[in-house]
Amino acid sequence: VRRMQPDGRALIDTGQFAGTVVFLDSLRHPTAEGPKFYKRDGWYWIFAPAGGVATGWQLAMRSRSPLGPYEVRTVLEQGATPVNGPHQGASVTLANGESWFLHFQDRGAYGRIVHLQPMQWRSDGWPVIGRAGINDTAGIPVTKATMPRVVAGQHASPSLQTSDEFDRARPGPQWQWQANPQASWLDTTANGVLRLRAAPLALPARNLWDAPNLLLQKFPAESFDVQVQLSTKGGMAGDRAGLVVFGRDYAWIGFVRTAAGWDLVVAQRTDADKGQPDVAQVLRSFTTEADVQRLVVRLEVRSEGRDSAAVAFRYSTDGTTFQTAPGTFRAREGSWVGAKFGLFATSVSMTPTRSPMTLTTNYVRVTSHVEKP
Repeated sequence: VRRMQPDGRALIDTGQFAGTVVFLDSLRHPTAEGPKFYKRDGWYWIFAPAGGVATGWQLAMRSRSPLGPYEVRTVLEQGATPVNGPHQGASVTLANGESWFLHFQDRGAYGRIVHLQPMQWRSDGWPVIGRAGINDTAGIPVTKATMPRVVAGQHASPSLQTSDEFDRARPGPQWQWQANPQASWLDTTANGVLRLRAAPLALPARNLWDAPNLLLQKFPAESFDVQVQLSTKGGMAGDRAGLVVFGRDYAWIGFVRTAAGWDLVVAQRTDADKGQPDVAQVLRSFTTEADVQRLVVRLEVRSEGRDSAAVAFRYSTDGTTFQTAPGTFRAREGSWVGAKFGLFATSVSMTPTRSPMTLTTNYVRVTSHVEKP
């Protein structure tokens, strides 16, 4: 702990050994990180996760002084629940006095799933997160709870945005660029149309792992379907665009520009972060722009357990009859994030061209398959 100036812009405690170590227990609580400081009823609290992402737990520490000494307890652990590594979160107190705790659970290809746990303060002043465990100090996660009363007399009704008809000036908030966005990547969305312009890949990029202009969103459920209408035009031989499931392994279906027109391909890349090129299979070839204006592709993701998901692509050139693309693929997490799906358009040219390849879609429709409890 270090003292700071009142405006928070500088430290008062300076020098290599300045500050006070208030907690260090590498044997019982390794990898303690990400602390949050609170003050409640005259106590200074530090909430910090320990034990690592996959199998860790949540610590709470309290002291009458910010410099300690601190009492330490484990206040949330997995117990006999399926919620592994419950930690790395924050406490929130509502205006009505309710306390809640946000944390995540690492689920491989599904990423770090956010959980919201009720939190009660015991008579001895310590919190219990979720419900009380066997030892009556550390809580364990619950899978159901009454939602917080964020407005007097009302409970929250959360709803994830997934589908997008692109009828606003920009894509919905569910979309994320893979890197800091550039204005040249995307035409303003309007009248139900999204248009991506193929962007050059800076050398020595060899596959989509190095592409900054991937427009992606997180998996919304364990099993779900995505349907997208795609069309393309312009570009130079080697440009490509389509629908991708992205992580350290990835797969996509879409167009590759050729000297004679466009190929519809399905492609995969394992260990993408190691820089190998895609392995692609041609499904159909087209010679005129009119031929590539009616493609509809489907992405089907199905759970294979807690951390794994099987992926299948289907396609239709008339919007009615669908064929299944060959090959099997299993989604894999990215770097510190889960797998994502979305759209991309990349160019082999190192400089912008007069007629870049563009990928156009009128909609992305997502159907989540949520099992009833």
